[in-house]
Amino acid sequence: FTGSMGTRITPFWNLRGDVYNTRNVAGSPKATDNFVRFMPTMGVEYSWPFISLMDWGAQTFTPMAQIIASPGEVKAGRINNEDSQMVEFDDLSLFSHNKFDGIDRVEGGVRANLGFNYRVEHASGGYAAFTFGESFHLAGRNSFGADTGLQSDRSDFVGGLQFNPFGGFSLGSRVRLDKNTFAIKRHELDIEGRYGRLWGKALYTRLKAQPALGLPLDREEVETNFAFNVTENWKVLAGVRYDIRNKDAIEESFGINYDDECFNATLSAENRFTRDRDIKRDFKISLSFVLKTVGGSSVSTTANRAVR
Repeated sequence: FTGSMGTRITPFWNLRGDVYNTRNVAGSPKATDNFVRFMPTMGVEYSWPFISLMDWGAQTFTPMAQIIASPGEVKAGRINNEDSQMVEFDDLSLFSHNKFDGIDRVEGGVRANLGFNYRVEHASGGYAAFTFGESFHLAGRNSFGADTGLQSDRSDFVGGLQFNPFGGFSLGSRVRLDKNTFAIKRHELDIEGRYGRLWGKALYTRLKAQPALGLPLDREEVETNFAFNVTENWKVLAGVRYDIRNKDAIEESFGINYDDECFNATLSAENRFTRDRDIKRDFKISLSFVLKTVGGSSVSTTANRAVR
């Protein structure tokens, strides 16, 4: 619904259903379990865009608010949580109806998301956009654990800047700030560009310690990835991930890719240097392919190497 002053009110609702067959789930009283889980969600989004048109382009400032209601998350302890373990709360997920990635966990309870978006567009096609806001848990069970930024009734602040001055180049920055002190808990900065046949991207990440997740130390790393188009269909891939604080490589990769209108295939080799308890360094070779009209698959092999 659009009001006479330009306000927008958008109601939404959905019903999600999952059927599970699980075995040997930690904490579950049953060795084998079969059950169905339903999670209805309904809410409303309010926004009021203010638009300023100028000779050189346009500016848009949009305050936004959401209120979302779901039952408390049910049967979470009866499911092997394989794809929803890491929660990355940032500007991209601020207004998501479900802030969990994957399908094993679902956000429950009554919550509100508040924030704004500011966007500047130039007539030449370049633009810059900034988003900032936070989330509030109003009622029901909070689905999120410690050190996620969402574990209390009021979340940390999240913000993001995207700058695309012209085609072939972009700069992005995302930050999560402590809700009380504004101390930086997470910061990401990425630069991406293309020149002729060469594409490259660099990502800098700084993370505060997360003891509740088994990460007792601050982390700081940089990751770079490159691709070079040898021909129209063939490209060479390379990447490296580096631990700045420990001055040591974390991961290296190299591969080749083929892509046309019907088929995509990538053969890659990955060397992981990370060690943790009994996890050794390993070298992995993988092949993935996609028939674009049918689907895809992948196969890989890992060779663990003893490290003295």
